[in-house]
Amino acid sequence: EQLEEAKVEIEELLGQRHTEASREKELVDLEVSKMTAQLENESLKAQLEELTSTLASSSKQNGEFREDARSIEKVGRLELELEAAQDEVYVINEGKSKALSELKNMESKLEALQLKAAEEKSHEGQSVSTTEARLRE
Repeated sequence: EQLEEAKVEIEELLGQRHTEASREKELVDLEVSKMTAQLENESLKAQLEELTSTLASSSKQNGEFREDARSIEKVGRLELELEAAQDEVYVINEGKSKALSELKNMESKLEALQLKAAEEKSHEGQSVSTTEARLRE
């Protein structure tokens, strides 16, 4: 009977020990899960910080790209304006060339007329001199 009682007592103690061991295992498992979750959380935080940094950098680059695009667009407009101004200068220079050419033509005609007038005047002067000489005779 004592043996039976001791056996029951040992079984109860073993049962309690088993229950305590199960609880300890659950606590250890819970602690491991908690640590794993903390590590994952820290990893996710680091990834989030990295993504945030990358996003800020990308936003900055995007802004710079937009500025570059606006500058390129401005340069394109300025090049078109320059081309138009060069065309105007060409037209003006062509007009000047024509005007200079016409002026030279007019100067040549004027010189020719002046020479002709001088010749006629000289010719008249000789006629008058000849007529005067005849009258004196």
